[in-house]
Amino acid sequence: MVKVEQEQEKDKSYEEKLWQKIAQEVSYTNQDLVIFAEALILRETIQDQESRLFWTEEEARKVAEFLQSLPPVETPTITRRQAEPLTVESYLPFAQQKAREAQEHAFGLLRRHLGLDPQTGARAGLRSRGHSGFSQEDKRVPLEDGGTRQESFIYVPRTEEVEDLSFGRIREGLARMIAHVLRSQTNPAIWGERELPLNKSEKVGGYKVGSNRLGSEAVSDLMAILVAHLEENAAIPTIEDILPEVEKELERRLNNFKPKVTLEPDREIKGARYLAANIALLHHLRQLADQGCGGMPITRLLAIGVSGYTSLEKSPQLIETGIFNSENAARMEEVVLEIAKWLVENI
Repeated sequence: MVKVEQEQEKDKSYEEKLWQKIAQEVSYTNQDLVIFAEALILRETIQDQESRLFWTEEEARKVAEFLQSLPPVETPTITRRQAEPLTVESYLPFAQQKAREAQEHAFGLLRRHLGLDPQTGARAGLRSRGHSGFSQEDKRVPLEDGGTRQESFIYVPRTEEVEDLSFGRIREGLARMIAHVLRSQTNPAIWGERELPLNKSEKVGGYKVGSNRLGSEAVSDLMAILVAHLEENAAIPTIEDILPEVEKELERRLNNFKPKVTLEPDREIKGARYLAANIALLHHLRQLADQGCGGMPITRLLAIGVSGYTSLEKSPQLIETGIFNSENAARMEEVVLEIAKWLVENI
């Protein structure tokens, strides 16, 4: 009896440590990011114990085994649309219409594949001046009867702020925003009814992991890459396929970031989060390739990445605690593929 109790205490202590890791924020300085990025570009070993950006070899193995356990998916048949090029006059109405439609389609897929019932309206707004990118926000909007309703807004950049008025630019922007929408809509469901030692917010419908914002940027990068490959090649890219793109993007971001660090090394620099997410993502992808997952479709990684306010850095612990499970991940992969197909066929 004593031995059983000791084992139970041991298991409880281990689980508490897992949740502590899930709750921990990532930690890095501007100089750390430069060092990490340069090491990755030169393919040097990263010596890091403090940032919590990277998986250990054992953690990478756990994630690889989990992703390998998911059932295979088929490449969807893509029917490309034919349309006249956008003009200065047609760009904004078209982009806002597709922003609403994409969200509504995502809500429908979540109902069909995961049994969720998003009680959220799909809205399109106009981005404030001085911004050339898309953005997404969930907020409660007052109703005429005095109540409120949760609404998901995708904000479209103003015509005068955008140099590229192509369908491809809108497709990429909405791909990134739909990744945010999926994370938001699945968040209340993935945690269940448990009381957890994590940050909790009514705005996000439940809990979120410590490095939530970092995970947000990594999966939006992956979603944009998936949609671009489906458009260009009508094929789901593998981890090996996208490694050169992720490496190239890291070099671009580092080249923009490094001069700012030189000028003001201790100042909070806009874009640091995107660079950190890029660094972590490239490291994860290389580790998965080393674990025999190079030929794996990136939709597998996206399936867990868009599941709630989580982060790929925390995937080993989220798998071990059962927050990520193979049944839901397989269903989310179907959602990811179908929304990506919709974006290619409708924009």
